[in-house]
Amino acid sequence: MLTPYFSYRTTKTLPKLLLEVLDNNPELDKFYTAPTTLENFSSQMTTKAAQFSFEKRTDLADCLHQQYNSLNPSDLTNAQISSLKNATTFTITTGHQLNLMNFVKQYPIWLFAPL
Repeated sequence: MLTPYFSYRTTKTLPKLLLEVLDNNPELDKFYTAPTTLENFSSQMTTKAAQFSFEKRTDLADCLHQQYNSLNPSDLTNAQISSLKNATTFTITTGHQLNLMNFVKQYPIWLFAPL
């Protein structure tokens, strides 16, 4: 019979540091603002949204459009880059994050735009 849940520990593929983060090791509190839980997700996104002005977001989107221009990006790629101007859009910047937790998702309030 298949089990619907398994511990990340049982895979024996994750680094010790990541397991300590997932376990909310208090020794790591100084490195982030809140433990990695669904309950803290909304407040973390609100905190991060406040740290980036519209001007910073526009500069980032304009710079990425310029860098991608020579690659003939798709309409979807251009739309995702443009979405960075929105205060409710956040980026996932490494493939490790994408693969590790299968975390490319759209929540009702926030859009995560992989680039």
